[in-house]
Amino acid sequence: MALQSGEMIGPYRIVGQFGQGGMATVYKAYHPQLERNVAIKFLQQSYVDDVNFLTRFEREAKIIASLDHPNIVPVYDFNYFNGQPYLVMKSIEGVTLKEAMSDDSVTKFQILDMLTSVAAGLTYAHDRHVLHRDIKPSNILIDSAKRPYISDFGLARMTQASQSTLSQDMLMGTPHYMSPEQAKGTEDLTPATDIYSLGVILYEFAVGQVPFSSTTPYAVVHDHIYTPLPSPHERNPSVSPEVESVLVRALAKLPSERYVSAVEMLAAYKRAFTNTSKSVNKPPVQQTSAAQPVPSFTIGVPADIEPPTTQNNNSRKWLAAILVAVGIISLGVLVASNSSLPQLSETPLPTIASLENTITTVPTALASTSIPNTDQYSVPDVSIAQAQATLTTNPKDEAAYLSLAKASWLQNDNDAAQKAIQDGFAIAADKITFFLMGASVASEVNHITASLFLDGQALFLAQKDSTRYPIVRASVGYDIYIAAQKPNDINLRELERMNQLIPDFQQPALFDIMTVQLLIAQKRLPLAQAAYNRLSIATTKLSEAFLVHGELLQAQGNTEKAKKEWKAVLQIPDTPLWVMERVTDLINSN
Repeated sequence: MALQSGEMIGPYRIVGQFGQGGMATVYKAYHPQLERNVAIKFLQQSYVDDVNFLTRFEREAKIIASLDHPNIVPVYDFNYFNGQPYLVMKSIEGVTLKEAMSDDSVTKFQILDMLTSVAAGLTYAHDRHVLHRDIKPSNILIDSAKRPYISDFGLARMTQASQSTLSQDMLMGTPHYMSPEQAKGTEDLTPATDIYSLGVILYEFAVGQVPFSSTTPYAVVHDHIYTPLPSPHERNPSVSPEVESVLVRALAKLPSERYVSAVEMLAAYKRAFTNTSKSVNKPPVQQTSAAQPVPSFTIGVPADIEPPTTQNNNSRKWLAAILVAVGIISLGVLVASNSSLPQLSETPLPTIASLENTITTVPTALASTSIPNTDQYSVPDVSIAQAQATLTTNPKDEAAYLSLAKASWLQNDNDAAQKAIQDGFAIAADKITFFLMGASVASEVNHITASLFLDGQALFLAQKDSTRYPIVRASVGYDIYIAAQKPNDINLRELERMNQLIPDFQQPALFDIMTVQLLIAQKRLPLAQAAYNRLSIATTKLSEAFLVHGELLQAQGNTEKAKKEWKAVLQIPDTPLWVMERVTDLINSN
């Protein structure tokens, strides 16, 4: 059945055809009453001829339509036209992840950020017992704001025949991204099958090609089942041992040997990737020959600037005022994010002043200028009851508090999560690292505002420790830079309220810089300029400020001045390496 432009399908007017695949034909349509475009997916007639299909379709469509996550294409409606079922979904105008991964203008950091969001959406669905079964780059859509959406959720399940065979399962997945158990025709698949498929995308992202490729689909399927994973490092020497370790576990043949969740896998990959990409060379040894020394960079605060232990309160109040005035911190920002925390419990966190004498010396693992090794805590996925039982036996188990917070957040019990973080913080031997690990856990479960709050407290504490500050600055700076590019995931009102709960706590300068980045992302350029103009002199000398000011100039159409700002970063000797890499990408792409 081919639909023509102008034809009405219920309240929807067909505009044109998006494309056609083995499972369905997708049309672009318009809803006049709601004044919005939609995508209508008609499943192929062969499925309708299955006597059990319509019942299965209705059941599965209801489940898919119940998924409500900012990184899953929402299903608005399902119905029948001339006896043929169709789904109505949000129309995503943009490109696929496959296209984005081959676009040189899209940075690795942006792709990694997209994959992190995809993992959050995938885990959300898995927690509700919904599998995708066909995760691949072409099923991940990227809109104009670079927000990824998982499409075709459950479509493979809808088309599953009553008797699973290899030939039928070939319709339910793409050979290059298919898990071994799915390739075998296993009926009782688990979330591990989607995790494997996402792991193939990570392999492709890291290595530059999928692990298995052949001239026939059956040869590829055979390799997924029986052939050992080709070494990522041997195929691409730039792949670090840390990244390879994550990929090996992600693509284990046995489901039980893979990561428990997609967010856990992406968190592990992100740590491995950033630890590798942000590793910094030691300062050059003095040259005794005529050879020119090789430039190197370390991270930290410029030598002529005191660490920003205090802030300009008048500037902060003015900036907060303009944010409130334009509604940036209105309730509208809360949509599509479950990241805000409720009121803290009656027992507040200890004040920063009371912690001055409790900050421990930097552990050996953190003594270098690399990103902090928050892996010193093991944060397994356990139930609330299991975490509480562990704490009953050992109330000094810091990792158990983090596990309890994670389990509570996953159950949407934000009060319990915050209380677990508070209690763990109170007994933590290393307050800075505990805050960093808490931020990592919050990020894993997509509580971005809580993650930023905990990152901010870690950075504030680290400002009093000249050894640790450069390390924490690099880690936290990267996290808030990425978060600021997704303004809908940040609840500024909640962040500001949480900051005020601790009288001695002040936001570090990086938060002021990234407020400018957030305004740029929201395309509020006059306000972004005003916010930048109110930064303190010391703050504008930080390399992160040069980076963001350049992005503001670029958004204003002044690319040449932007390049000058970015090139200035290359002359600051203590720039975090992620900033160095970001400005290098911007210079090369402009």
